[in-house]
Amino acid sequence: MQHSPKRFKTPENWYTDWLSQPYFVHVKTLFDLYGFGDFPTTKYLNQWIQERGITDIEFVCDEAIQGGQYAEQTAGLYYEEIIARCNFVPTRKNNWHDLFNALIWLLFPKSKKALNQLHMAEIKEHGLNPRTAVRNRVTHFDECGAVLVFADEAHLEALQGHRWVEAFVDCKNLWQQNTQLFMFGHANYEMLLDPYLGLTGKYVAIKVEPEFYQLPLLQQYAWLDDKLLELIEQGALFEQKAVLKPLPLLGIPGWDAANEDPEYYANQDYFRPLRKTIK
Repeated sequence: MQHSPKRFKTPENWYTDWLSQPYFVHVKTLFDLYGFGDFPTTKYLNQWIQERGITDIEFVCDEAIQGGQYAEQTAGLYYEEIIARCNFVPTRKNNWHDLFNALIWLLFPKSKKALNQLHMAEIKEHGLNPRTAVRNRVTHFDECGAVLVFADEAHLEALQGHRWVEAFVDCKNLWQQNTQLFMFGHANYEMLLDPYLGLTGKYVAIKVEPEFYQLPLLQQYAWLDDKLLELIEQGALFEQKAVLKPLPLLGIPGWDAANEDPEYYANQDYFRPLRKTIK
């Protein structure tokens, strides 16, 4: 684990050791990636789409769009427009970022589609450039977002109040029992291949009943996809600033061996105090 304030470096080649890390446990559980000797191709990604009954999206190799069989169909279209008009998700070959994007599409298909529709609505109303504040927030969540599932209100208040020692150390036993993180941002996953201090997600908190924890993992994702879709359609996430809250990802118990020491959380460059609002 690196602890210098560096940016991440994406591995150049395919390997599977990353699946053993605690932050990839959901990916490891839900996708059989150990059997691949190289990056899964769009052929396999589309097989997973069919197996999960997703009917309105398809992963298309970027080569087929850039000068390939779909070049004419997608000519002049922006990335989000290709998804909206063609139901294609352009996917680069042997690319970590696009692989994780595909996995998130498989786990949150309704919400990902809704984000695309938000982009298109903003483009229709305001044009492609400059990007609106709403589109920037949507993109930020798409890249770096997460869904925080909780049952304990006091624990959530500690997190949202940036009381990091209380949230991560004093309440350590609550993590994974009733406070769990479901990654949405594919860039988060990519950066966790080479984690660094400073790696922070932006989360939406969703309270759940005890029955949620009894569901199989894939059903939990389906339930959260429906709930997230509901929040998006209500305009509850992106219309206003500061709805999504920051979460220093390496502070989660078990996500960095160094955070066993409470002094880990004294680094205010990473575990920032809550800003005081000016009245």
